[in-house]
Amino acid sequence: MHTTVTRRDFLKVTGGTAALAAAGSPGLAAGGGMFVTMRSLNGFWAAGAPPWTVEWQEFARVAARAGYGGVDGLPFASMVKDGPEKVRALLSELKLRVGFLGCPANPAATDNAAFEASLKRLDEVCQFASAIGCPRLVTAILSSSDVPKDEWRKRVLGRMNAMSPILERHKVRVAIENLAPLHFRKRLKYEFLYTVPEIVALCKESGPGWGLCLDAWHWHHSGGTVKDIIAADKSQVIVVHLDDSKKLSPADVKDNERLLPGEGMINLNGFLKALKQIGYEGHVSPEPLSRFPVGTTPDEVAKKTLEATVAVMKKARITFV
Repeated sequence: MHTTVTRRDFLKVTGGTAALAAAGSPGLAAGGGMFVTMRSLNGFWAAGAPPWTVEWQEFARVAARAGYGGVDGLPFASMVKDGPEKVRALLSELKLRVGFLGCPANPAATDNAAFEASLKRLDEVCQFASAIGCPRLVTAILSSSDVPKDEWRKRVLGRMNAMSPILERHKVRVAIENLAPLHFRKRLKYEFLYTVPEIVALCKESGPGWGLCLDAWHWHHSGGTVKDIIAADKSQVIVVHLDDSKKLSPADVKDNERLLPGEGMINLNGFLKALKQIGYEGHVSPEPLSRFPVGTTPDEVAKKTLEATVAVMKKARITFV
């Protein structure tokens, strides 16, 4: 049995934790409280390249050299060896915040035994995330299943409810990313949730520990609108990913083939202005998967990605200080 935490109380506590983590770390703080974080480059930044596997310290230093305000998706296994105090000390020295960590438990996992086992891991990750001042985790729900939609939604919701007491105990929230491309929606027999409104409705039903990972790529390819972001409200947007896309037919969209912000045709100006309108004050994490050729150095990737991200944010009149 656990103590009931209201949405207002939960958000008040997690918001306070984020503020403490941000103190003394100016980075790229933007008007309204937004700042840019560097996403883990391991396996994401170059098509066909072997994973860039480094300890978390080097990853953080690359982000700091480029001028980011924070980091995302840090390799948990290497961080946990050092313990939260050393992690906090280095991040403070580098003036970096942590946007989010990966969530080890996925409520849409196909293997029930694996999901049950992952709950123990979730407790460990939540405890560590809270200790380093990062009250946010991210997971993605596959937009198809082998079970009819309504039945699968009930099962996913039940698993989210099973995770909620752990999240409440550590005052951590999980952001769910919708996966919009057609190849995800057709992978299994039945189409599942893939739009922003569907994910927001699921999260609201699940309680205060849950919210949205709003990715411009998935928002665009799901047919999302600015009104969807405004309707989601600040309380539901936990994490933001920023990327761009060529003009493609649904059948030609491949999730790991993205562009830098501003290179494509996604309405990023409307996307960012909507975030500003609802008062979003978190981090913005660029995610141009496979955008750079093999041989591009991590420092070059970091620098070019930050420059492109700042350019589109300035265009949306989100000014940096």
